[in-house]
Amino acid sequence: MKRREIGGGLRLGGVSVGTLLAIVVLFTLVIFITVRIGGSTAATPEVFAEAASETLAAAIERSRTEGRPVFALVTADWCPPCQTYKRTTLADESVQQMLRERSIPFYIDADTQQDDLRTLSSLGLDVRGIPATVIIADGKIVAHPSGVQSKGDIESLLARAGG
Repeated sequence: MKRREIGGGLRLGGVSVGTLLAIVVLFTLVIFITVRIGGSTAATPEVFAEAASETLAAAIERSRTEGRPVFALVTADWCPPCQTYKRTTLADESVQQMLRERSIPFYIDADTQQDDLRTLSSLGLDVRGIPATVIIADGKIVAHPSGVQSKGDIESLLARAGG
């Protein structure tokens, strides 16, 4: 990089040192705030543990025999809204109880569970935004809102699916 002085100020490659310093400070501040406000990965809500060893296709089949819809969450560790959803609505014990009683909760990591995403695709849904909540009843997708859902939203989605 060229160093030169113009008008009394030190410049590196045409950018003033003061500007570079401001950028570094701003970048550091953004990282600090992201980490402090919850930029880390939230724990997977316990309600999804039961189906952790099965595929989405198996959960859909179980849904048919048990008469409860599948409540599938499509998420990723790098997704801030996903982490918010897991820390808020899905961490609420009353929501977890509702999901246990009225659905088959299923967790899909968008980065690692490609077979489960292909299953959704075979049902006509290519997930474009996460977090995505997908409700599957009788082998068909009956709802698939993106974004963080409230307890009331989840109640409504399950009621619509007969759960």
